Amino acid sequence: MSIKNSTAVDRFESNQPNESIAKTTFADWCVLNEVNPAEVSELVDSNDKAAFYDTAFRLGTRNFLNSFIAQTSRQMPDLNALSSELKNMRMYGDSEEVGVQERETAQLFQRIISSYVYNKATSHPKDILDTQQMNCVGASHIGGALLEAVGIRVLQASGGSHCFLIMVTSDNRVWWQDMQDGKEIPELFNQELTDEKITGSLDGVSLSARAIADFARSPKVSITFSVNFQRWKDDPITLRPFLAGMEEQELINTGFMFTNKGKHSEAVEVFEIVRQKVPSDPSIYLGLAKGLRGLGRYSEAVDNCKKALELDPSYTYVQGEMDEIIKEMKAS
Repeated sequence: MSIKNSTAVDRFESNQPNESIAKTTFADWCVLNEVNPAEVSELVDSNDKAAFYDTAFRLGTRNFLNSFIAQTSRQMPDLNALSSELKNMRMYGDSEEVGVQERETAQLFQRIISSYVYNKATSHPKDILDTQQMNCVGASHIGGALLEAVGIRVLQASGGSHCFLIMVTSDNRVWWQDMQDGKEIPELFNQELTDEKITGSLDGVSLSARAIADFARSPKVSITFSVNFQRWKDDPITLRPFLAGMEEQELINTGFMFTNKGKHSEAVEVFEIVRQKVPSDPSIYLGLAKGLRGLGRYSEAVDNCKKALELDPSYTYVQGEMDEIIKEMKAS
């Protein structure tokens, strides 16, 4: 079969352990991201599954941004004009003034995003656009895409079962940037992260706001830190490059969506893909455990629970899941 004459779905070759599951799962991923698999095929010149998922997500983000702008056209500024204005300010203006304008821009995008109804289960672009509802993952996805479109540096952040953004303005100030109006976790709602609020280290050196700003300029894999603030105190927060981090969050949500629908083989397929990207995320191993449990692969499910607890001993929900798996394994 010629690569150029095949679709992305067709190009999961027969050497896959379960070709039909691989194909249907990727097809579902394209639907959730509102992407035509044929368009993915034109851009991916390999048979690497991760490349297909990455490309579909990148195309989906572009489509999501364009469709969201169209749906909110009465509120949305002209992004090209705004981007040019900010670019000129960065070249010729005072960095503090630019930082203020970037903060105001983020707050404008936040108000527009918050015009959609909050729904904790709605994170994928298709569902958001169809229902005009979204959760913190969806809000971070479209919010980060808007910020990047006007040249504002942004990172994907996750911690405490919450997804949000870290924004770095041109004056090197670091901001916790939720993209909904405090609908999910408002305690640290859009505050500046100063050195006094940040704990953790990177390469043996205490983390600072400047270190996070430097990471935003040239992000690699991830960094983890904590903040000295209310319920977030000592709760690890992981920062990743924006688009890669959002894809990982959407893949994890997709995997759990499949387990909730009883599509356990598809769930395992998705969690295996994201595990290759971020093997240190304990929620991935919980997702694998749930999918494997649904397939009756109990020993493997228990092993994945143990791995999740090894990565995060405080992940108490995993212990309950493992106890249930062991009960089912003994009864089978």
